[in-house]
Amino acid sequence: MAKNNQSEIQFEVIDSARFTTTLAIKIIADTPQWLPSIEMKVRIYRDARMAEVIEWCSDSCIPWALVERKGPQSRDEKWQWNMFLSEILIYALRHGLAVTENP
Repeated sequence: MAKNNQSEIQFEVIDSARFTTTLAIKIIADTPQWLPSIEMKVRIYRDARMAEVIEWCSDSCIPWALVERKGPQSRDEKWQWNMFLSEILIYALRHGLAVTENP
């Protein structure tokens, strides 16, 4: 778990296999009550040294949760999820919200 004054990022390993690890990441921030916390599942491919978002807020949230649509919101939604993951990880490193280990 990483935490600062206004937000918290929780990392939980939910599955680990020979070449992959699946994490649950929950971002809790000081936001309006109608804005839910952000939750995602991320699969890390250790052999390829990459990660991808495999689930986002049980598919989608904010503010599209107010719209009764199922399925992807746009053609590049998966890319947007992965870019957001990248931004969250960079933010965590820059603001001291992450512990790093050298292999």
